[in-house]
Amino acid sequence: MNAPADDDPGRSSLRLLLDPVYGPYFVGNLFAATGIWLYTVTAAVLVYQHTGSVVWVGLTGAVTFAGSLVLAPWAGVLSDRTDRRRLLILGRTLSALSCGGLALWIGIVGDGSTGPWPILVASALLGVSSGLTSPAQMAIVPHLVPAPDLHQAVALGSVTWNIARAVGPALGAAITGSLGAVAACWFTCAGYAMFVLVMLFLRLDEPRRDGDEGDTGSFREGLRFVRGRPDVSRALWAVAALSLAVDPVITVTPSLARTLGASDTFVGVLGSAFGAGSVVAIVALRPLRRRWGLRRTGAVGAVVVALGMFGVGVGPTAWAASVAAFVGGLGLLAASSSLTSQLQQDVPEVFRGRVMALWGVAFMGTRPLASLLDGALAELLGPRPAICLISVTALAAGWWARRDPAAGRLTVRTPGPSLGKTVFRIPNWRSATVTISKSAPTRVADSDQIPEGGRLVVDVDDRTVGVFRFQGALYAYDNTCAHQGGPVCQGRLIPRVAEVLDHGSDRNDLYFDDGDPHIVCPWHGYEYSLTTGRHAGIDAIGLTRYDVNESDGGVYVRI
Repeated sequence: MNAPADDDPGRSSLRLLLDPVYGPYFVGNLFAATGIWLYTVTAAVLVYQHTGSVVWVGLTGAVTFAGSLVLAPWAGVLSDRTDRRRLLILGRTLSALSCGGLALWIGIVGDGSTGPWPILVASALLGVSSGLTSPAQMAIVPHLVPAPDLHQAVALGSVTWNIARAVGPALGAAITGSLGAVAACWFTCAGYAMFVLVMLFLRLDEPRRDGDEGDTGSFREGLRFVRGRPDVSRALWAVAALSLAVDPVITVTPSLARTLGASDTFVGVLGSAFGAGSVVAIVALRPLRRRWGLRRTGAVGAVVVALGMFGVGVGPTAWAASVAAFVGGLGLLAASSSLTSQLQQDVPEVFRGRVMALWGVAFMGTRPLASLLDGALAELLGPRPAICLISVTALAAGWWARRDPAAGRLTVRTPGPSLGKTVFRIPNWRSATVTISKSAPTRVADSDQIPEGGRLVVDVDDRTVGVFRFQGALYAYDNTCAHQGGPVCQGRLIPRVAEVLDHGSDRNDLYFDDGDPHIVCPWHGYEYSLTTGRHAGIDAIGLTRYDVNESDGGVYVRI
């Protein structure tokens, strides 16, 4: 997927929320995300009532969130091989059944006769469903909105999580305290059911992801892709660094509260302030992204996270620390949504589910390590120095996010599918940097890098161009589908389906015309002639074509 042009920032948050596709999805996702936080509090209260042990409470939380880490390899592969909408429906149905089943068990059997085991089983099932659906839920976002709206949609997704984190625990405590645990479980079940209903009535044109001969569909192939794409690997490292930087908001805050002489409620206040900053940031994110661009916005956001967390560490009062946490939340939304958008737009469709699974590992999988590290530093140095020291990792995230304008322009060599009997396969994914002058042809490759039947997809300056060789001739097109901006040049190449009219009878024959190959967009199957760039059925629709020539053993493109 291509990045939206800087002069097309997409729709505002309000207009996006009123969209007939994204709006219902946002509401359903908000209900589901709130449900998991509501359930977490309810389960913790129930387990502590049964056992009086904080260890059991921690075990319950661990099995609830462990699925995102343990199941990531399988979940990413499943997301790339199946219909993501159906996968989300099945996964969230399991979530609803888990919570509803626990409510029935407590209501019929009672909440004290069997100990915490039914709660652990329900929590484990909830963790499995969340782990299996998380990559699909992230990978489906580019198909909910047009390309210019992607960044704002990703940011709103982050806002959803922060709203749920702020509202869910308080709602869970209120419902459990006033109406009981059974009611709280039913509320959680209803939240997941709402998401399932939205997805059932939502109609999406999911891209076709079959037939890529260079991809086995395995998780190992996804790792190999990431290793060959420095821009993607840097973004994942930056996500992990951000997760590490903000972990003290959860882990070190109880100790910080004692240092500041604040009450135990300060833990919730600081977390709410951090979440509130992320929610407020959505207002400024769109104009900032339009002014600075995607990567610079992410880098600045990471620096703001570092400053905010450092302020939490050095704040002289609880009020000052809360203000600093609010600032850190502002930066986190800008940084995390920019990095996530970068991954969504730079990763080919066939790998997106697996890369989003790695995103989950980077963000959630680092939490146990971060908690241990933060706790050890707080014990050794005290809470203030520990928070200040950990905040430096956000600067590393900013460095990784900002470094890509020069180093992250990547050449992506995609497998050359079959054209008749000719099959050309590129054995691996390699990277290169290309700078295109808009006033003169620029060399983008050696001639032997694009053999007969092969292709080269490369970022040139601020555009992505696909260069193809067919029957000795070169063709160059912008890697943007005329339909919804999909990465058309990375799609399959198939022979044109032609029809033979048998005059005098009712029988017509179809055959494959190897002399007129078509490019098939991997998103929604739009076909374009490789030699003309025109749509297969609507001549008025076509790809943007660039001049390309070959001389002195090199291939030159003029933008």
